[in-house]
Amino acid sequence: MTNQTRPPRYLVGVDLGGAKMLAGIYDETIRRVDTVKRSTKSDRGPAAVIERIARCIRDVIDEADARVHDVRAVVVGVPGKVDRKAGWVVQSDVLGWADVPLVDRLQEAIGLPVLIENDHQLATLGVYTLELKSRPRRLLGLFIGARIGGGWLVDGNLCEGFAEVTEAIGHLMLDPKGPRCRCGGHGCFESLASRHAVLDQIHRAMLLGRRTVLEEALDGLGRLRAKDLFRAYRGGDALTCEVIDSAARWIRVALANLVETLKPEVVVLGGGMTEVIREALRDSIFRSGVEGHETPTIDDVPVWISSLGDEACLAGAALLARQHGEVNNE
Repeated sequence: MTNQTRPPRYLVGVDLGGAKMLAGIYDETIRRVDTVKRSTKSDRGPAAVIERIARCIRDVIDEADARVHDVRAVVVGVPGKVDRKAGWVVQSDVLGWADVPLVDRLQEAIGLPVLIENDHQLATLGVYTLELKSRPRRLLGLFIGARIGGGWLVDGNLCEGFAEVTEAIGHLMLDPKGPRCRCGGHGCFESLASRHAVLDQIHRAMLLGRRTVLEEALDGLGRLRAKDLFRAYRGGDALTCEVIDSAARWIRVALANLVETLKPEVVVLGGGMTEVIREALRDSIFRSGVEGHETPTIDDVPVWISSLGDEACLAGAALLARQHGEVNNE
């Protein structure tokens, strides 16, 4: 009888990506208990993906030897624009979704309270709490991966109005003569410094005859992995260093403009590409600019390079789930 009446004591976060989804189950102190990963298979459409999310959530609860009613709430980090109050994914180019009522459909599938939020917003919350110990009043998060986005916290609270901006950060126009972006523009931040941008530049150079140690790292589908880039950069491969150093300088330009506009107390850098080009980022953030571009200094604003990786979004989701549970229990 006691077990049936005890209050829920777990929180579940989901990091939903275009290629994979990762579910994590946490206790109320935001200690991760277990994780489960699945492929997303977004080409099958929203209904199939939502069922896969539900299965992933059930699996991670089972891996923790818990039961569904032991979970207070589930929060899903979505790559794109969301309407948190309505529970809809408004637009996600990564998933190929538009106007999908994710919360209602997922709640129906798993029988638990569900919230959704932009994944970069959640990652900013995760870093704020776990790494920065809830200290800065105004925190800007910038996440460099396959795409580029950001988060903005004031006094530890996610700024819902910033959700309109987070996906647009990747499409800041930095170089009008730059490469074409997936949004149709030219010289967007994402087309200059994202993982896709770096890999595209390397592939184009290889087709033109540039030699690189990365030729040996290509898999059967002609793909390169982040760890391949890291090894090549650390090894001094000329082409890799050239492309990554260029991306790092453009990150510095974008950061300088964001800092000038938002006036954060601390900037957090995260995402897969940040790990790959850690050394290059340090040099370009603190010492150099981009030739021909005047950029406001960011030397007076501390820049924190996060080491949380995927944990940032999952932990941020768990934190939001805990907040949601506290509000509902009042």
